Amino acid sequence: MWKKLNSKFAIATAVGVGVISLATTVYKKYYKQNYELNAQGFLTIPSVVKIFNQIRIETSKDFFLLVDESRKTRRNAPDLREYLLAVKKFEDSFENLLSYKQKQVLAHYRCDEELFERSIEHYIDNNNQEIRALVTRIFNMLQDAIPPKQKINRDDFFKILRDRIDYVSSKGRELYDKLDETLQQIKDTAPANEDWEKFSLMAAVDNKIGDYIFEKYAVEREDLLAYQKSVNLQEDLQLKQLLDEAIEVKAKTFDL
Repeated sequence: MWKKLNSKFAIATAVGVGVISLATTVYKKYYKQNYELNAQGFLTIPSVVKIFNQIRIETSKDFFLLVDESRKTRRNAPDLREYLLAVKKFEDSFENLLSYKQKQVLAHYRCDEELFERSIEHYIDNNNQEIRALVTRIFNMLQDAIPPKQKINRDDFFKILRDRIDYVSSKGRELYDKLDETLQQIKDTAPANEDWEKFSLMAAVDNKIGDYIFEKYAVEREDLLAYQKSVNLQEDLQLKQLLDEAIEVKAKTFDL
């Protein structure tokens, strides 16, 4: 479902159709869970949001374990081919985990899976911003919720982020090209039942950069994010400047 929905989102964005208006709702209740249908027979936006957020909550704990396992596997990969295979395994496992949790949550709500998926596709086709954000940002939302493992002070944060910027600027493009070359080799020899077309090369690049930082400083993404969240960027212009530079350098290096 998830890959299909992201594909539908891309189409909806290109078409640029307007947001639908909701009509009279029909109320349904099963046990202590409930959802509503609009006059067109789709789940209302609040119902989709409520169910979607429950899926995210139910997924989070297993997601954290999946991330830890994936980090260990890819960091022990002997070459770039095995590294990309580890990243692909994580992406597939994540999609399977979401599908499994979706079935569990929908069963709890006594909500038909086809109705849920048709409703999401309907809102995406109609360019609803709220539903679009849920579908496209669920991975980032889960990733941003990973608890930090250690506390970082201001000096450490600046030192690490400066190193990351320099690494991306000096070696990022070379890293991207090597991973891309390896990916093409994998695609050329992959069995027919292995789908690499939607594989995210930039995700692999980001992982590699994160692994560089971890190897050098024993710091994970969530540790850096925790410090960043603790600072008011409106008051700390120096930090805001550094973060803006990191975004600019990444965009320039990888033509984003």
